[in-house]
Amino acid sequence: MNKIKEILTSKVILTFLMIVFVLLAKKNSAGFRMIFLIILSIIILSALIGIILKKYKFSVLAVLVLIISALFYLRIINLNEKYENAINNFKNGKSLLGRVESQPVKNQSKIIMNIRVAGFKFSERADYSQIPPFMILLKIKEADDLIIRQGDVLEISQNIKLSREKIFDFNYRDYLFNKKIYGVINAKQNKIKIINNEKMLPVHIKILKKSIWKARELTIFMVKNKFSNEVSSFLLSIFLGLRNEIDEEQYDQFRNTGMVHLLAISGLHIGFIGMLFFKLFHFILSKSKSLIISIVFLFFYMLIIAPSASSARAFIMYVVCAVYFISGMKTVSINNLAVSAIILMFINPYCIFDLGFQFSFLATAGIMLLAGIISEKLPYFIPQKVKSIIAVTFSAFSSIFCLQWSIFGEVAVFSIISSIAVVPIFGYYFAVCFIFLLLLVITNFYPFVFLIELLSKLFLMMIDFLDIIPTMKLPAIPRFSSYIILPLLVIYFYIIHEKLVFIIKNIKLKRVAKILKADL
Repeated sequence: MNKIKEILTSKVILTFLMIVFVLLAKKNSAGFRMIFLIILSIIILSALIGIILKKYKFSVLAVLVLIISALFYLRIINLNEKYENAINNFKNGKSLLGRVESQPVKNQSKIIMNIRVAGFKFSERADYSQIPPFMILLKIKEADDLIIRQGDVLEISQNIKLSREKIFDFNYRDYLFNKKIYGVINAKQNKIKIINNEKMLPVHIKILKKSIWKARELTIFMVKNKFSNEVSSFLLSIFLGLRNEIDEEQYDQFRNTGMVHLLAISGLHIGFIGMLFFKLFHFILSKSKSLIISIVFLFFYMLIIAPSASSARAFIMYVVCAVYFISGMKTVSINNLAVSAIILMFINPYCIFDLGFQFSFLATAGIMLLAGIISEKLPYFIPQKVKSIIAVTFSAFSSIFCLQWSIFGEVAVFSIISSIAVVPIFGYYFAVCFIFLLLLVITNFYPFVFLIELLSKLFLMMIDFLDIIPTMKLPAIPRFSSYIILPLLVIYFYIIHEKLVFIIKNIKLKRVAKILKADL
């Protein structure tokens, strides 16, 4: 029970509270307001009781939770109002001005990108009116010869529409709303005009266009031209997060082997790169200075890659851990995860519905809460490093098992065994290829191309070999079951397991005592 108390910190409780607020806001706005007021009343009452009982630390924490909860409530209300205003604006707008917010993605003859809408023309004769900005999805048809870059300003002479509500059983409109994308435009090339006016761009966008984003564009061009299609698509996915480059067959191989998480930039990738820069600079600098420099490099890396909930979570956690280390303060690892969740939910409360967010946080929480205990339970003759790999793999797998089951209807059970070997190998492969790619970009030295191609093909051959083991087809289960498996595992390992062991020992001792008594 003491272990449970250790993990139920104020930050963890606040995280759960914020998740409840989002779920209520999504279901019922009137009920949301009422329940929010009830929860606030309970928090205020708790703070007052703390003052009466002279538990001032508890009262201060209650007041902080109250302030953060109130701010979060206002954030949700603000986002919902922004959505309603956006719909009213694009229903009346004739054409719009917007900035390309994401790396344009080519899909056959289409170009797909996110647009940050900043102005509308409400009649043919009127000038553009500035509006509160919001995001839409732009799909340009028959755009083989159109070159659009992130940061470009576009004039689009077509109305925005609400997306289709559902694609089969998938709620597509909700999916876009959760990403703060409020409408869709399907336009032909002749409806798009690129505005070459840098005065319309903020200073930071001008700098990014000429430096970070240009470097990314050159890197993508180099990788596509120097490597085979199979290897280039894999490299662009694991290093830049461009999963659209992966063909369907290759993606299915990773999914069937339970290794699909390797294709998305996650904590695994961010951790490798962060530690790589940290160790590189730690040869000549102190730990604190090396951590600060590694954070700077990771920040620029985050600007290059395609954004995702898992990569953002990993970066925030890395920064939080570094801040605690540099300041000399102690923290619990689950607190760092909770802080990253709180920050991400303030940026976008509805990010909790993102599957990347759910997989990332469930797997990470599982590793933090279960890996240590599982490692202790493994036989003593297993080497400690192997124990650690087994414990981490089992913890992550068991935490997301039901989520995979509820979404895909099948699970690669063998992945729990294959991950023990594949993930460490991927770690070495990723680190070596990352260094080689950096050196290739700087020197253009051909042997690096050969080495990266060779290592990548060997790794992909291993995935292809593991794909011969079929996945297990399972009956459908409700989604909510995905979110209760980790709490149940925590309750078992933290409370029930210890009591069971104690009861079994007592039973054995009583049996031994009876046998000895009978012998006497």
